[in-house]
Amino acid sequence: MDLEHGLLMFIFGCTITIIGFFIAFLVINYNKKKEEERIKRQNEKKIHPYGDDTVWQNQNIHKQRTGIETLEQ
Repeated sequence: MDLEHGLLMFIFGCTITIIGFFIAFLVINYNKKKEEERIKRQNEKKIHPYGDDTVWQNQNIHKQRTGIETLEQ
């Protein structure tokens, strides 16, 4: 092996190594973001499986505004 082959293999090896490290960096960042999103979703306010209570609150507000509640009493 002469000097030309040695330099070519050095450049080729360094290029492959840098590309490999960059791919590993991208994969780790992707998985880290997904894990953070999963933890964030897990810590969010829990909603009742049958719906949110704001539906009933909105209906009560509508009844009060239209006067329906006074007719029911």
